[in-house]
Amino acid sequence: MNILSFNWHTPYLSLLARLDHHFDVAPANRQGHIHKEPWHENMRPLTPNVTPITTAEALKRLKNSHYDLVLGHNVADMAFTRAFSLPKILVFHTRFLTEPRNRDRPEMIEACRRQIRELISGVYCVFIAETKRYDWGLPGEVIMPGVDVSLYGGYTGENPRVLRVGNFIRMRDETSGYSMQEAVLQGLPSLVMGDNPDIPGARPSRDWEDLKQAYRENRLFLNTTIPEWEDGYNLAMLEAMATGMPVVSLSNPVSPLTDGLNGYVSADISGLRQRVHMLLRDLNLAKTIGSEGKRTVERFFPMGPFLEKWERAIRRAYAWYPHPAGTVFSVEGGEESALEQRGRRAYQDGDLAEAEVCFRRLVSLCSKAEHKGMLGVVLLEAGRYAEAESVLAEAAAGTPSNSVWLMNHGNALRALGREDEAARRFREALSADPNLAEAAVNLGDLLHGQGLWREADEAWARAEALRPGKAVIQWKRLFAPLPAAPASEEEIEACRMEFKQRLETFARHIPPDFSLETVGHAQPFLLAYQGRDDNALMRLYGGLVEEAARRTLPQYLQPIPRLLERGERMRVGFASAFFCSHSVWKIPLAGWIQGLDRARFEVFCYHLGVRSDEITDQAAAGVDHFKRGPKPLSKWADMIAGDRLHALIYPEIGMDGLTIQLAALRLAPVQAVGLGHPQTTGLSTVDAFLSSELMKPDRPEESYGERIVPLPGIGVAYRPRPTCPRVASRRGLGADEETVLFWCCHYISKYEPRHDILYPLIARELPRARFLFLGPVRGKAGFEILHRRLHAAFAGHGLDFDRYVQILPRMSTEQFDAVSRACDFFLDNPGWSGFNSALECLAVGLPVLTCRGGTVRSNHAAAVLERIGLADLVACNMEDLARMAVRLGKDPGARADLSARIARGLPRLYEDQEPVRALEEWLLSVSRESDGSGI
Repeated sequence: MNILSFNWHTPYLSLLARLDHHFDVAPANRQGHIHKEPWHENMRPLTPNVTPITTAEALKRLKNSHYDLVLGHNVADMAFTRAFSLPKILVFHTRFLTEPRNRDRPEMIEACRRQIRELISGVYCVFIAETKRYDWGLPGEVIMPGVDVSLYGGYTGENPRVLRVGNFIRMRDETSGYSMQEAVLQGLPSLVMGDNPDIPGARPSRDWEDLKQAYRENRLFLNTTIPEWEDGYNLAMLEAMATGMPVVSLSNPVSPLTDGLNGYVSADISGLRQRVHMLLRDLNLAKTIGSEGKRTVERFFPMGPFLEKWERAIRRAYAWYPHPAGTVFSVEGGEESALEQRGRRAYQDGDLAEAEVCFRRLVSLCSKAEHKGMLGVVLLEAGRYAEAESVLAEAAAGTPSNSVWLMNHGNALRALGREDEAARRFREALSADPNLAEAAVNLGDLLHGQGLWREADEAWARAEALRPGKAVIQWKRLFAPLPAAPASEEEIEACRMEFKQRLETFARHIPPDFSLETVGHAQPFLLAYQGRDDNALMRLYGGLVEEAARRTLPQYLQPIPRLLERGERMRVGFASAFFCSHSVWKIPLAGWIQGLDRARFEVFCYHLGVRSDEITDQAAAGVDHFKRGPKPLSKWADMIAGDRLHALIYPEIGMDGLTIQLAALRLAPVQAVGLGHPQTTGLSTVDAFLSSELMKPDRPEESYGERIVPLPGIGVAYRPRPTCPRVASRRGLGADEETVLFWCCHYISKYEPRHDILYPLIARELPRARFLFLGPVRGKAGFEILHRRLHAAFAGHGLDFDRYVQILPRMSTEQFDAVSRACDFFLDNPGWSGFNSALECLAVGLPVLTCRGGTVRSNHAAAVLERIGLADLVACNMEDLARMAVRLGKDPGARADLSARIARGLPRLYEDQEPVRALEEWLLSVSRESDGSGI
């Protein structure tokens, strides 16, 4: 294939040149850009498949239809080639708001975004990081850089000097952090390589070998890309790591570095300088840290997947852009009916990529509303909700009386959190077709998610009247009486009794079409938040799920006698919908899969979800086998069973429909669940619950049907994420220096009515207290119930709710850290204790106040505090927790003293491999004992 590209970034183009295509490279399309030549051989050598050409030659060849594809790196490239009709890819190397002119004129931002969307219509977008895709808000895929570590040679580090690599880094100070580098390196030896005529002593590399030699012989690499505008790594930093050179970096949420493990990280100048000094003094330490960094690049930035994804992107670019039949990758057949059949068949088989190709081509050929609607459904199922919404809006507008497209547009709006608009669409669909039961079902789903469980039940009842005997509708109605925020303890008891009766009635009259597919539509997720022993109810529920399994895939309910052979690596699988940026990935999934000894264990990962991001790519690069969907249930079952696992672990069961469907089958001799959703599963096919010895419930044999396996410490090898150094304004949070700020940042369902009294108990004795709660993203009706309950609790003690409580909007990770740093204490919830939230608050030095309970889920924070030596912050009950909060709130120096103790204790918690070693020993022991039907 002949590809035209432009030289915005010679090192990145040299990566693309490893594809099996020919590249013509012209100069960058911006006057005054640093890359005025089509190639810079001092940065990378020319390869036989790259031809540097002039702008005039590029235009001539475009006019002569010489190229199969244009591959641009800036919107200017799309403007330059706009008049020429051929497939195009645009690579986004920076964030939209990195350009100062975009930030300085906020009134123009949306207008600018619209112009860009129009300019790149029909262009396939590739982003080098998830942060770029999020910032631009455009459809496309993320392809992280690939690095071939074999090219860089061995690190020696004999020159005790700091290396910096980049072009015009002083000019780009706002993003590169050049001023911070200078402050860090005052008086220390350093070398700047790149085009930097305004930096004394800086020089460009003479050639590629010269640059690699700089990586090899200098002691360390310094990276200060500013988190607000750039990722925590660039290609130069990854190349340094690939050489084995240690990196000292400014903290960044998406940095591949963990401080002291595979590099050094700090949020301030003094911390960075301290770490630079350490490495300049100690070559052995530099080599040790650098070798871990090299392994990180090998695992998370491999060259093979980079090239495979680029080949896929090139193919997808052809689906994005209309082109004549007979060109490379053209869709076979050319006829509308053949394309539609092929697309529908691919959709039914779960091949969403193929279905998308077909329906996009159909839309480009004839642009019918029906074809747009089918394309929108494919995008919706693939989890690309913004793209789906746009396409489905066009389909609905093209056929305003078509109830199906109205309904599907509502589904897309709901997925984007635009619930009021979604509800209107569902009602419009029902108005257009009063017999469309699916619209009533979807309306019920939305209302239940908002916390309106009675209204949801009415919508589902309407659907049931339209489709009597339909299993999926009856199944959803089982879970209606599980409110997101119950109004009172009495309502909880009444709802639990109603739920039990509905389960029993369903069990007596199971519909003929009941199947595992039915089960995937709804789960008792909210039951666990009611603070009761759920074992009996979950056994009822689990029995129904297992009945569905017997009806659907009975061949996967038989024992699997497979013992571990001597000398064989144990084959362990992890199945989850959350191989992405999610709390389940952080706890417990990441630490387990990354820590297992690959000499003894062969790790298989099954990504059941549709959401993918940088974490997904990192996870895939770090295991032996990574398989992702979307796929139908039967294909997943066939695949997992075909991998002949010795053990299969679900990090959570209860949060994802496909997960519970698979967990009801016997796909491995031993099957276990982790504490991602710490509740019993009710399934006899799940043999063990992998828990924490510090979270052990009072009566595990009563509250869990599975065997409890208490792993040491907190049960996981937790790797902290980098934190944002900013501190929120206390005045902006309604506080002055004398106010005691309590951070109450839990999900609304965790707040049980019986614990509402905690806050006025504290406020009564601590008049300067202020409680910061997080408002809802969704479920506004449920939050209003919680709001009324808290109002009543304060009023019952003669206190003004508005004086003591502030509701904050949902926030980004950076904003969460900033608020955490501004608060005085994290006030834990007595029922469902914070785990991820407690860990992330402790990471910024915020003391956590908690109490012990009788369940695993009530002891999360207690376990963490005990592990780091702060057991004195664990109360024995809610009243004791209130007294502790008051006592510490009256002590002006308490926060600082506790923060210092936290800093001393956290190293005991982070990257703790003891739980992983215990997991390994348990896995090996049960693999030699099981008869294939559990343990």
